[in-house]
Amino acid sequence: MQEVALPDVDSILISAPGKVILFGEHAVVYGKSAVAASLGLRTYAWMRPTGDQTVTLRLPDICSSAIQWDLTALSDFVTSHNVVSSCEPTSLTDNKEAAAQPLLKSIAMVPGARQASLAFLHLYTSLFKEPQGIEVCVRSALPVGAGLGSSASYSVCIAAGLLALNGYVKMPKMSNTAYDATELKLVNDWAFVSEKVIHGNPSGVDNAVSTYGGAMLYTNGKMEPLNGFKSIQFILTDTCVPKNTKAQVENVRIRRVQFGPILDPLMDSMQGISNTCKDLFGALEQSDITLSDVLTGMEELVDMNHCILAACGVSHPSLERIRQLTARYGLRSKLTGAGGGGCALTLLRDDTGVDLIEKVKSELRAESFRCFETSVGCHGVRWASLPLDSKDWMDHWKHFVENRNVDWNILSNI
Repeated sequence: MQEVALPDVDSILISAPGKVILFGEHAVVYGKSAVAASLGLRTYAWMRPTGDQTVTLRLPDICSSAIQWDLTALSDFVTSHNVVSSCEPTSLTDNKEAAAQPLLKSIAMVPGARQASLAFLHLYTSLFKEPQGIEVCVRSALPVGAGLGSSASYSVCIAAGLLALNGYVKMPKMSNTAYDATELKLVNDWAFVSEKVIHGNPSGVDNAVSTYGGAMLYTNGKMEPLNGFKSIQFILTDTCVPKNTKAQVENVRIRRVQFGPILDPLMDSMQGISNTCKDLFGALEQSDITLSDVLTGMEELVDMNHCILAACGVSHPSLERIRQLTARYGLRSKLTGAGGGGCALTLLRDDTGVDLIEKVKSELRAESFRCFETSVGCHGVRWASLPLDSKDWMDHWKHFVENRNVDWNILSNI
């Protein structure tokens, strides 16, 4: 393990949530609405100017070694390829990507690290008026590659941090700080630029949910906040069965070709589920119903949405096992995302006892599943500067960088 420097002036910590699809998976491909919501599991980026001649990016969750660039090389790259710093979101061009390849040689064979580093480099060279020495470490409580928006939350964190370090959005003071509407839009737009570097042609849903938090209705490329949405408790269970979104989307397409008169009404029903979810929270906002009423309705929607997806052919024995185990205790579960493995959500009512939750989690873990007790609909991107004269925070920095398993409770207020 390389020696880790301690944070000094203007060290900031940014956090952004992951995302889950509550309702409407697969139907969204056919023009129907999906309900996406922020997830209580978050990604954290710790950034600090160093004053030295290197830019260091640490991604301990996917790359064991720090990634470093010499300021001279970055300055030459910026000058040679006419990179002009601006806060106006600018997509990565093919020419700039090709020119950046020599800067990525050391991580060319590390899955995930190359695109994450390229996205960081693009934002860094686009936003910094002149290259400066900084150190960045990104850690995530989100399972990587599980369809929970880990790349989007990474993109939001680096966009927010680099914008702050360059003065395009306000530098946080000593307390937890939120953005205003203009700043949020700028963060979201740059995060979308980063997502395009990583994924090519993303929908924009993941980074929007990570930026703004709460829940959104997504239909044909348009996003609409779900007014009145309240944070809801869930157990998130990772089956540890690798997902393949592309394969599952193709499976549904083939089934729809074969059984169109059956599949099309199912897609219409999924639209009805998303609409009903919207209506429930709208009624809650107007005080026409209680949160308990909403949760009762949500339980039924969870069951119906999952059963429709199973009829579309995208469930999996591991997902059905989760539903079977949780149903023993009167809990409702559904797959989230593409299916065929991946993750499931189990809805928890406010009066669900701690002992019962622990028992359910224990049984799920006994099946070799990974469980996270978390919330859906939490706040979006947040940031704070750190009490830099505090030894506790210096210890936290070393823990954050060096430990394989981070104690996320340390960062729970960010």
